[in-house]
Amino acid sequence: AVAGLIDHAFISLLLHDTERRPIDASPRRRHPTRRQQRVLDARQPDCAEPGCTARTLLQYDHIVPYPKGGPTILTNLQRLCGPHNRQKGG
Repeated sequence: AVAGLIDHAFISLLLHDTERRPIDASPRRRHPTRRQQRVLDARQPDCAEPGCTARTLLQYDHIVPYPKGGPTILTNLQRLCGPHNRQKGG
């Protein structure tokens, strides 16, 4: 019975912080979780575009685009201002 399910299975990774709260959810999820957003907000207060100092209305962006297989994990997420996100095509 289990062997028949293997073709439809996938691995889902869930990372936790030191207090055992989930940080990274399944990379198959398109939008960052609230916890991922809080980590990114604290880690990256400015737009990720070099030289840009925008700090307000930043958008969460996949470095490798989600439609091209980019996972929704912290190492593939950044914050961009609207103009730079649109310039990137996001």
